[in-house]
Amino acid sequence: MAKNVLGSSTSYTGDASTSLFSISFALGTVNVDQIKVYLDDVLKTNIIDYTIVNNDSQVQFTTTPALGTTIDIRREQDDNSQEVDYQDTKQIKEKNLDNSNKALYYLLHELFDGWLGNRFKLRRNLNANNKKIINIKDATASQDVPSYQQLLNLVNGGTVTLTSLEFDSVSSLQASSVDAGVLVRVIGYYAGSNIGGGVYEIKTSGTFVGTPDEIGDHTLANGNIAELIKGSTLYADQYGARVSNVDNQPNFQAMVDYSLASSTIYNIHIPRGIHKVQSPTIIDAGASEQKLNLSISGDGRISEIQYTTNTTGGALTRLAPARVSGASGTDTDDYDVAAIFIVVAPDSTNLRYLDIDNIFFNASGAGVKVATGIFAPRIALSSFKNLWFENLDNGIEVRNLFLVDMQNVDFRDCVRPIYHNKTASDFGGTSLNMSRVSVASCEYGMEWSNLVYFTFDTVSVEEWDSGNYAWKFTNRSIGDMSGCACENGDGMGFFISGENSTSYASNTIGGTSLINITGGNYSLGITHSH
Repeated sequence: MAKNVLGSSTSYTGDASTSLFSISFALGTVNVDQIKVYLDDVLKTNIIDYTIVNNDSQVQFTTTPALGTTIDIRREQDDNSQEVDYQDTKQIKEKNLDNSNKALYYLLHELFDGWLGNRFKLRRNLNANNKKIINIKDATASQDVPSYQQLLNLVNGGTVTLTSLEFDSVSSLQASSVDAGVLVRVIGYYAGSNIGGGVYEIKTSGTFVGTPDEIGDHTLANGNIAELIKGSTLYADQYGARVSNVDNQPNFQAMVDYSLASSTIYNIHIPRGIHKVQSPTIIDAGASEQKLNLSISGDGRISEIQYTTNTTGGALTRLAPARVSGASGTDTDDYDVAAIFIVVAPDSTNLRYLDIDNIFFNASGAGVKVATGIFAPRIALSSFKNLWFENLDNGIEVRNLFLVDMQNVDFRDCVRPIYHNKTASDFGGTSLNMSRVSVASCEYGMEWSNLVYFTFDTVSVEEWDSGNYAWKFTNRSIGDMSGCACENGDGMGFFISGENSTSYASNTIGGTSLINITGGNYSLGITHSH
C-alpha cells in the first residue's frame, strides 16, 4: 500500500484488503469538517462512504477500496469565510490567534500541493522569468499548451492529435454541427460500443478532398465533413465492419476504394470474427494503373470473411460487368463471377503488388460451394501467405501469373483449390513459388497449364475425387518439386502431357517415389485407393 504525504493531504494506493487509513496533515485541522476524502478524484460522502474515527486520526471506508485505486485524504480550507470571527473582549485568546493563522497556512499548503484547481486562475500573463515550465501533459484540446514532444512530432512531419469534443458513435457525430478546424473523438463506431472509435478532423466541404463515402468519412448536419484521421493501416471496424452485419461488403469496398485512390500505400486490416459478405469486393486500380500497392491482412484464421446468401435468401449476388473500370472487350464477361475478392487487371496486363495475409475465406454461409475466394485473372509480383480457404468453388482462380509467392496456404473442402483457368490467348504463368501448401478433401488436386519456372516445396494433396488427378500438368510445364506428396485419393496420382522439362526430387506420388524424371510428352497415371 503506497503512501504519499503532503502538507494538506495524505495519498494512498488501494491494495484491495486495507479499509482503514491514517490522516496526516501539517498543522493538523481546526475542525473535522475540513477533512475530505476522494477515490480516483471522486469526492466521497462522510458517514455513507466512510467515517472518521479514532479521535479524527483515521478514515474507515464502508467498502474496501479496490486494487490500484488512488485514495486522497485532503484538508480543504473554506476560502469564503474567516476561520475566527474576532469580537471585542477584554483579552485575545492564543487559540483564536493560532486558528486564524492556520487558516492562511492551510490555503498556502493547498496552493503549494496543487489542490486549488479551478479556484486558482491567472488574471494577467505569466512571466516565467527565463525559467522552464516542466512536466507538461500532452495537449488534448485546441486551447491546450502542447508539450515539446508534440511540437517535435510536427517539426518532423508528424501530426498532433487534439480532441476537444467527444461523441459516443458515428451516428451522433453525423447528427452534429461541429465547426471546421476542430478535432473530435468518437468512442465507438456504433452506439454502446467502444470498438471502431477514432479521431476525426472537421473540414468544410470545400477543403475536403473528394466526396465522403459516409462509411469512413462523414457529412455532418451543417454540411461540414468529418475526415477520419488515418495512419498507414485502415481498420475495418473504423469503417463500420462488424460480425453482426448482414453484409460487410460496402465497408470493405470503401476501404479498398479509399486506398487505391490515394498515393499512400495502405494496409487494410480485417479484425477477428466472422464477417459476412453478399457480393464481391472489387480491387480495381483503374484502366491505366497497373500497380496496386495494396496489402490486406487479418489476425489469422480467426479473421474470417464468409460469403453468404443475400437478404432474400436467393442466389448469390454476382458482379455487374459494368462495375469493372479496367475491363474491355470480352474481358467484361470474365469478371461476372461470385467471389469474395475480385482483382481487376486493366487492359489485359498483369496487376502488380497485392499482398494478402492471415485471412480465412469461407462460403459455408451459402450452403453450397458456389463462390471463389480470390478471383485474380492476371496477377504479378504479389504474395498470398497464411491463408485458409474452405467450402468454396475455387479457392483462388488465376489465368496469367508472374512472380507470385504462396506460403502457408490451406485449401479444404473446395471444388478446386487453385483454378488455373488459362484460355487460348493467355500465357499461363511463370515463376510461381509455393511452399507449405496443403490441399485436403477437394474434388480436384493441383492442375496447371503452361506453367514454367515454378518451384513447389512441401506441397501436399490428400483425398481428391475419383476421375481427377492429384497433380496435372498440361502443355509446356517447367519447374521443380521437392518434398511434395499426394495420398489417400480416390482419383489418379499424376499426369503430365505436352512439351515438358520438369524435374521431381524425392516426391511421393500415390505411394510411389519419382526421382529425377525429365522428358517431353511424358504421362503417368496412378490410382491410389483408401
